[in-house]
Amino acid sequence: MSNNHPHMRGDEILLVAEIEAATALRKAFESLDTYIERFPGAPINRDEFIRRVSLRATNQDDAA
Repeated sequence: MSNNHPHMRGDEILLVAEIEAATALRKAFESLDTYIERFPGAPINRDEFIRRVSLRATNQDDAA
C-alpha cells in the first residue's frame, strides 16, 4: 500500500478515491451504453456490469 496523499486527512483521501472511481465509472458507463446500443439484445445491464467490474477490481474474476 502506498501513501499517495501524505498531507490529507482520512476523509479527504476517501473523497478523492470516490471522485476518481465515479469519474472512471462514468467513462465505463459511456462504453457500456455504446455496447448496448450496438447490440440491443445483449444480456447485460448496469447492475450486472457493476458486479463484473467489482469482481475484476478485487481479482475475483476467473476470466481476468
